[in-house]
Amino acid sequence: MAPFIQAGDILTVTGSAEGYDIGEIAAFVFPSDKRKLIVHRIVSKRNGMYLLKGDNIPARDGFIPEDNMLGKVARVERDGREILFGAGRMKRTIALLSRWNILQVLLFILRLFPRFVKEKIKMRGRLYGRSC
Repeated sequence: MAPFIQAGDILTVTGSAEGYDIGEIAAFVFPSDKRKLIVHRIVSKRNGMYLLKGDNIPARDGFIPEDNMLGKVARVERDGREILFGAGRMKRTIALLSRWNILQVLLFILRLFPRFVKEKIKMRGRLYGRSC
């Protein structure tokens, strides 16, 4: 679920009596293996089943029955502070981008951007005889 949720983050998961919405991050277990807890984003729903997918992986988890949904992530804490985790007003947009694997491409480009800017600054410094 990186970059929104990272290894070592503390998650607060709450039950959901009213069901789940597209874009929410939910904890669930696969029908075939109830020993493994997974936390992924809901990218679609149909007939009481939810299609879930990690934000930073291409594969979808498939449609999961509501009985296998354990709750939704209500809070993410990192280093003792609450962080934003893509569950606000943008959650549906993030879900759509994730569902079609566009989010993965955007995250890759954003990770490259700081390196690109740093290289441009270094090149400009060499052109004008400054050290960076």
